[in-house]
Amino acid sequence: MGFGRKINDVLKIEKQNKGYISKISEDLKKLIVANVAVPDDDEDENEWNISKACLNILNLMGQIVDLQTISKLYEEIANQIKNNKNNLNERAKCWLLLGSSITTNNKLESSKFVTNCLNIIFSDLQQNNELKLKKCVSFLIYKITKILSKINKNKKEMTKLII
Repeated sequence: MGFGRKINDVLKIEKQNKGYISKISEDLKKLIVANVAVPDDDEDENEWNISKACLNILNLMGQIVDLQTISKLYEEIANQIKNNKNNLNERAKCWLLLGSSITTNNKLESSKFVTNCLNIIFSDLQQNNELKLKKCVSFLIYKITKILSKINKNKKEMTKLII
């Protein structure tokens, strides 16, 4: 009992965001975008690589940085999607980046952004026969579903999203 109590006391350290990640977010974001790659068809899902590591960092970064930083990332992804209408590999990469970044703590904001992109997302899923693109869109839809299910638990937030 005494040993467990000491561990609990140690674990009750108050966490405070000191903004270290926000300060380097631009450089980190460039590094992530440069190293994310659309997975090959023969790539092992369980094998860890630099691209998966970067997507994981982006996922964690989305949970730490402020709303302004994540909103800026969403705008950049939206611009990349618009600018790469015919480059399916770049579009797939954008969907991976978006899927990894929407796990932000501000789920309502990320849901609003994703809701605005739904037509493009489903268009890529239905109209393109590129399997890599479809896999990346499916990953994004999976992430969207997770976020919306969490928002759905809070009826007020869901009402704001619908309105």
